[in-house]
Order: sequence, then C-alpha cells, then structure tokens
Amino acid sequence: MVRYGSKKQWMIGTLMLTAVACFMTSFTNFHDTGMLALMLLLQNLFVSILDIAVDAIAVEILSSDDVGFGNVCQVVGYKVGGVIGGKSAPLFSHYHLHLPVDHWN
Repeated sequence: MVRYGSKKQWMIGTLMLTAVACFMTSFTNFHDTGMLALMLLLQNLFVSILDIAVDAIAVEILSSDDVGFGNVCQVVGYKVGGVIGGKSAPLFSHYHLHLPVDHWN
C-alpha cells in the first residue's frame, strides 16, 4: 500500500485547504452560480478528506471499547456546529449581502 503522508499531515493540510476555500468563497459573486458551485464542491471535497483523516486518527488513538463513544462525540459536535452555523450565518449575512435579517426567515 502506498502512503502519501501521515494522517496528521492529511488532517492539517485539508483543514488549511478548507479554510482557504471558505475565504475564497467569501469573495465569490453569489450571482455567478457556476463559480459558487465550484467553491462549494471544493469545500465539500476538502471536508470529506478531512473527515476520513479524523476518523482514521480516532480509530488509531481510541481503544476498541471507546470507538463508539468517540463516534458519538464526533456526530454530536457536527450536529451542534451545523445548528450554530446554520442559524448564525443568516443573522450575520445581512452585513455582507445588505439584506434584512428577516429575509431568511
């Protein structure tokens, strides 16, 4: 099996690429659907690879008895982050898009 770096290198690298993609998306014209779709595709690609690296590290670090609990913690963190990000993004987007806050409700 050919290895292309350690799990930690993959995790840090894809996290940095995700941050760069998010930063670049903030400058994307939201009326250019092709570019927006490309940026979202890149973000999802990087986050998917990041998820694989994090899962591999978790399986390596945790004992077989703790893998289930570790998975629960990852899923709960993912869901809580989605709720917080999903609700706060529309609240703060009116600063960038100049839309009223109730536009998203």
